[in-house]
Amino acid sequence: MKPEERVIVALDLEREEDFKRVLREISPYAKIVKIGPVALLGIGFKTVEMTKEYGLEIFLDLKHMDIPNTVALSAKGIAKIGVKMFTLHCLGGREMIKSAKEELSAFKSPPLIIGVTLLTSWDKETISSFGIPSMELLFETLIQIGIEGGVDGFVCSPVEARRIKTLAPDKVCITPGIRLSSEKDDQKRTGSPEEAIESGADYIVVGRPIIKSPEPAQAFLQIIERVKSCK
Repeated sequence: MKPEERVIVALDLEREEDFKRVLREISPYAKIVKIGPVALLGIGFKTVEMTKEYGLEIFLDLKHMDIPNTVALSAKGIAKIGVKMFTLHCLGGREMIKSAKEELSAFKSPPLIIGVTLLTSWDKETISSFGIPSMELLFETLIQIGIEGGVDGFVCSPVEARRIKTLAPDKVCITPGIRLSSEKDDQKRTGSPEEAIESGADYIVVGRPIIKSPEPAQAFLQIIERVKSCK
């Protein structure tokens, strides 16, 4: 994979004019963007059409978790939209994942199912509040559920990327929580592009460092240079 294909730009923008501006500026260089609830609820599904008009692929990140039938029908709707991949939460269980997988079997080129494991905003205190003894135990349990359900890949923080490649070496690994410096925000388990790639991430998701930059295209290209430097 080329370096520019490995960087997913998270377009978490509420205003259509901002979404269009960033999309327009990065489109000559980027290959895939993430569209989630912030853009969909703020702007609407026109974000999908706008992205396609610029020739970019879509990672639809809605983290589905519901009863199996609802998630299966959602997966069917997503496949009709025509995205590269989408997320559901492994906490929903193996039967939920299987139902989505079965629904997608009717499509010639179905989107990849990406299982969400631990949110990057979670830490040990969060896991402890659930009454679960360790973050590692929950992480490995969710990976096993995802494998048994039939996901094509997993989302995890840069901290767990290496573990993904040990537990599920044939699965795609996508890491959000990418930060270019030590700035603090609501994400707790973060890492640099180099740390994520060298830990085994196939894709890294970068949002704020690009979309909050006065020059999004330049910020994207700087990240690409950092990805190129990885072994």
